[in-house]
Amino acid sequence: MNNPPKTVTALFRFHPERWTQGTNARNKWNELVRATDPSACRWCLYAAIIKIYGPQGFATNIFSRFQHILSDWQQTDKRLQDISIVGFNDRPETTYSDIMRLIDEVSLKAGREI
Repeated sequence: MNNPPKTVTALFRFHPERWTQGTNARNKWNELVRATDPSACRWCLYAAIIKIYGPQGFATNIFSRFQHILSDWQQTDKRLQDISIVGFNDRPETTYSDIMRLIDEVSLKAGREI
Protein backbone atom coordinates (compact mmCIF):
# COMPACT_ATOMS: atom_id res chain seq x y z
CA MET A 1 0.00 0.00 0.00
CA ASN A 2 1.57 3.23 -1.15
CA ASN A 3 -0.66 5.43 1.00
CA PRO A 4 -1.49 3.51 4.18
CA PRO A 5 -5.14 3.86 5.20
CA LYS A 6 -5.81 5.97 8.28
CA THR A 7 -9.10 4.28 9.27
CA VAL A 8 -10.50 0.76 9.40
CA THR A 9 -13.15 1.91 6.94
CA ALA A 10 -10.49 3.01 4.44
CA LEU A 11 -8.57 -0.22 4.93
CA PHE A 12 -11.55 -2.40 3.99
CA ARG A 13 -13.86 -0.23 1.84
CA PHE A 14 -13.87 -1.59 -1.72
CA HIS A 15 -11.18 -4.12 -0.74
CA PRO A 16 -12.76 -7.44 0.30
CA GLU A 17 -9.43 -9.11 -0.48
CA ARG A 18 -7.95 -7.35 2.59
CA TRP A 19 -10.31 -9.13 5.00
CA THR A 20 -9.57 -12.55 6.49
CA GLN A 21 -11.03 -15.01 8.98
CA GLY A 22 -9.52 -17.54 11.35
CA THR A 23 -6.38 -15.57 12.15
CA ASN A 24 -5.29 -12.01 12.89
CA ALA A 25 -3.46 -11.37 9.64
CA ARG A 26 -1.95 -13.01 6.57
CA ASN A 27 0.73 -12.04 4.09
CA LYS A 28 0.60 -12.41 0.30
CA TRP A 29 1.63 -16.07 0.63
CA ASN A 30 -1.34 -16.64 2.97
CA GLU A 31 1.04 -17.23 5.89
CA LEU A 32 -0.09 -16.18 9.36
CA VAL A 33 1.55 -12.95 10.56
CA ARG A 34 0.96 -10.34 13.27
CA ALA A 35 -1.44 -7.48 12.63
CA THR A 36 1.41 -4.98 12.57
CA ASP A 37 3.77 -7.08 10.44
CA PRO A 38 4.83 -5.03 7.40
CA SER A 39 4.15 -8.03 5.15
CA ALA A 40 0.50 -8.30 6.27
CA CYS A 41 -2.00 -7.62 3.51
CA ARG A 42 -5.15 -9.24 4.97
CA TRP A 43 -6.60 -8.67 8.44
CA CYS A 44 -9.51 -9.78 10.57
CA LEU A 45 -11.56 -6.90 11.99
CA TYR A 46 -9.81 -7.11 15.39
CA ALA A 47 -6.34 -7.02 13.79
CA ALA A 48 -7.38 -4.16 11.48
CA ILE A 49 -8.26 -2.07 14.54
CA ILE A 50 -4.83 -2.85 16.03
CA LYS A 51 -3.10 -2.07 12.72
CA ILE A 52 -4.76 1.34 12.46
CA TYR A 53 -4.97 2.42 16.11
CA GLY A 54 -2.26 0.42 17.92
CA PRO A 55 -2.56 -2.28 20.57
CA GLN A 56 -3.72 -0.10 23.46
CA GLY A 57 -5.05 3.33 24.27
CA PHE A 58 -7.35 4.58 21.54
CA ALA A 59 -7.93 1.04 20.22
CA THR A 60 -9.58 0.11 23.53
CA ASN A 61 -12.21 2.79 22.94
CA ILE A 62 -12.72 1.54 19.37
CA PHE A 63 -13.11 -2.09 20.54
CA SER A 64 -15.81 -1.03 23.00
CA ARG A 65 -17.67 0.84 20.25
CA PHE A 66 -17.74 -2.30 18.09
CA GLN A 67 -18.78 -4.46 21.03
CA HIS A 68 -21.60 -2.03 21.84
CA ILE A 69 -23.03 -2.34 18.31
CA LEU A 70 -22.74 -6.14 18.46
CA SER A 71 -24.64 -6.05 21.76
CA ASP A 72 -27.39 -4.03 20.05
CA TRP A 73 -27.54 -6.60 17.25
CA GLN A 74 -27.88 -9.40 19.81
CA GLN A 75 -31.27 -8.00 20.78
CA THR A 76 -32.69 -9.01 17.39
CA ASP A 77 -30.39 -11.90 16.43
CA LYS A 78 -29.99 -14.49 19.17
CA ARG A 79 -27.27 -16.26 17.14
CA LEU A 80 -25.02 -13.37 18.12
CA GLN A 81 -25.57 -13.85 21.86
CA ASP A 82 -22.41 -13.02 23.85
CA ILE A 83 -20.30 -12.81 20.69
CA SER A 84 -17.03 -10.90 20.58
CA ILE A 85 -15.51 -8.97 17.68
CA VAL A 86 -13.29 -11.96 16.90
CA GLY A 87 -16.18 -14.39 17.25
CA PHE A 88 -18.32 -12.35 14.86
CA ASN A 89 -15.48 -12.00 12.34
CA ASP A 90 -14.72 -15.72 12.38
CA ARG A 91 -18.26 -17.10 12.18
CA PRO A 92 -18.53 -19.15 8.97
CA GLU A 93 -21.67 -17.25 8.00
CA THR A 94 -20.08 -13.80 8.43
CA THR A 95 -19.35 -12.11 5.11
CA TYR A 96 -17.34 -9.10 4.03
CA SER A 97 -20.66 -7.24 3.70
CA ASP A 98 -21.46 -8.02 7.35
CA ILE A 99 -18.08 -6.63 8.41
CA MET A 100 -18.65 -3.44 6.40
CA ARG A 101 -22.14 -3.07 7.86
CA LEU A 102 -20.65 -3.26 11.36
CA ILE A 103 -17.87 -0.78 10.51
CA ASP A 104 -20.39 1.60 8.95
CA GLU A 105 -22.72 1.44 11.95
CA VAL A 106 -19.88 2.11 14.40
CA SER A 107 -18.73 5.04 12.24
CA LEU A 108 -22.27 6.43 12.09
CA LYS A 109 -22.67 6.28 15.88
CA ALA A 110 -19.22 7.84 16.34
CA GLY A 111 -20.06 10.64 13.94
CA ARG A 112 -16.88 10.00 11.96
CA GLU A 113 -15.16 7.32 9.93
CA ILE A 114 -13.61 4.73 12.23
